[in-house]
Amino acid sequence: MKIMGIINLSDDSFSETGKFSNVDDALAYAKQNLQKPCEIIDIGAESTKTQFKARSDEEQLLKLIPLIESVKSKIPDVLISADTRSHLVAAKCIDAGCHIINTVTSGENVDSMLDVIESTESEIIFTHMPEEHTNGINMITDNIVDYLKNFFNIIRNKMIERGISEDRLIIDPGISFGKTGNDNLTIIKNIETFVGEFGRVCLGVSHKKFSSKVYDNLTDKDQIYVDLSIHSFAAYKGVEILRVHDVDITHDLIKVVSSTVNS
Repeated sequence: MKIMGIINLSDDSFSETGKFSNVDDALAYAKQNLQKPCEIIDIGAESTKTQFKARSDEEQLLKLIPLIESVKSKIPDVLISADTRSHLVAAKCIDAGCHIINTVTSGENVDSMLDVIESTESEIIFTHMPEEHTNGINMITDNIVDYLKNFFNIIRNKMIERGISEDRLIIDPGISFGKTGNDNLTIIKNIETFVGEFGRVCLGVSHKKFSSKVYDNLTDKDQIYVDLSIHSFAAYKGVEILRVHDVDITHDLIKVVSSTVNS
């Protein structure tokens, strides 16, 4: 299992942890908090919280490229992921040294992203985010698991048709992205189904209040207990990547889970 630490260069990110307004502070945070406990640093310059404000390619690149180059220089052993919906930004980030593109999508940018990675060795995380999310509402579907399996199978088939190895595909079901609390819980409960179907799964639940059933009567300071519980379950079920804000404690958790499972 790999831990993906989060660095947000957007001023409207929903979480304060890993949120920075300048490259120097972000790099200092990465060197101090992310170097040893995590294998991947995910760097983004556009928030995708509910009803987020879109950022131009130019604005994203002005923030992303200097940090990517700095991380690559100062922390050479870590993998770098660029969190962006733009294929133009993705291409520039790969040129700057990114190993992974992490993109949220309802399907509209799949082809353009595949154009970018087709001639590279980069891996790609497709995170499901329905169009409803941008309007602050939830999608409605009879069966969220079947819906997502179909969604990701379409992407996988497009990769195969292009001759892109499906081993480079990582899927993220997109917890809290335009989904009801019940659907979020159903996804988590059935995460092993996605692992079995697609092999490589990334899960991002960190700091997200994804269901009132879970968070009823819980204060903000209790958030970490929910995160760790879900991360433990995901690790046990074979999820490959956990995208987290609290890297150190998640790292310790994974060591315990790994020791237990392999004992």
